[in-house]
Amino acid sequence: MPDVATNDQTPTYTQAETLENVVSGEKLSLSFGKIMKAIADLIAHKADPVIHITSSERTKWNAVTNKVDKVTGKQLSSNDYTTAEKLKLAGIAEGADKYVHPTTSGNKHIPAGGSSGQILRWSADGSASWGMESNSNTKMTQTNSTDSGDYRLLLSSNANDTTETGTGRKSCNFLANPATGEFYAKGYRRIDLTGQSLDMDTITLSSGTPMIMRYIEKTSQGAASISNIPVADQPFLLDVELMRWASTEDFVTMQTFRSVKNRTNEYVRYCSNGTWSGWTARVFTDTKYTHPESGAAAGTYRSVTVNSQGHVTAGTNPTTLSEYGITDAAARSHDHDGSYLKKGAIKWNDLKGGS
Repeated sequence: MPDVATNDQTPTYTQAETLENVVSGEKLSLSFGKIMKAIADLIAHKADPVIHITSSERTKWNAVTNKVDKVTGKQLSSNDYTTAEKLKLAGIAEGADKYVHPTTSGNKHIPAGGSSGQILRWSADGSASWGMESNSNTKMTQTNSTDSGDYRLLLSSNANDTTETGTGRKSCNFLANPATGEFYAKGYRRIDLTGQSLDMDTITLSSGTPMIMRYIEKTSQGAASISNIPVADQPFLLDVELMRWASTEDFVTMQTFRSVKNRTNEYVRYCSNGTWSGWTARVFTDTKYTHPESGAAAGTYRSVTVNSQGHVTAGTNPTTLSEYGITDAAARSHDHDGSYLKKGAIKWNDLKGGS
């Protein structure tokens, strides 16, 4: 308590800026400033009609039922929850978040299982199972041909077939050589002879397969190692065709040779049962046709002369019967005498009007 002679004092103080509690032992001027701030705020609060509700408003609030209490962290929005949305959610089955793939036709996955060499085969509508291929027209294997070292593709019901024997196997019409990458028709083959040595007398096709061979030499130097050809030391193209074959001892083969040295010539020879004929040259000449002169000048003619080829060789314009070669007509200057008149008829003088 203040130590004064009388309690009737006139203290001075300043109103506090904020509401604060009075603290024991602080100066009276500071305590009075805090008290003044509290009294001023209370007076202002009491006088504010917006902050305080009326008795009528309090009655209305107390009458509200089924009100929604405010939840911390939540607030009202304009996204109204509709009845349609509620019904939609109510129609979702229990565990609907678990996807189950359909098992109907057209929706099935590749079945489990299977092994190397197997394929998926039809078993029922929309279903397939693993199994071995049994169609003899779809399996292909390759086998080595002992004659040429080539490989022949085989169609067979057994994937392990390597020969052309047996009723379940068929030889296809193509040959392949894995070493060179060649793939060609069974009856036809093309071989590059560039840089190789070969005697063309040995190319007879006496085995009967293939039936057509084509050899090509691309360089002049390489052709020097090829024997029994009509033009040496030049790039060339040689076709070998089996014209007739009954056996390895009964056949006819034709070779056709073309060289870049003489491009208008073609050379042909034949091999009959292993014996070659000589080369015969075929000369290709210009086939442009030049029509011969006819001998008749351009113009219009009443009479023409035609040779055995149908060409006009001469033309004239005759003006007399004799020039036309007419012998059974009377000339314009002829006279009629008694011999022209019928016997017993009028006389010539009568026709002339004389006596």
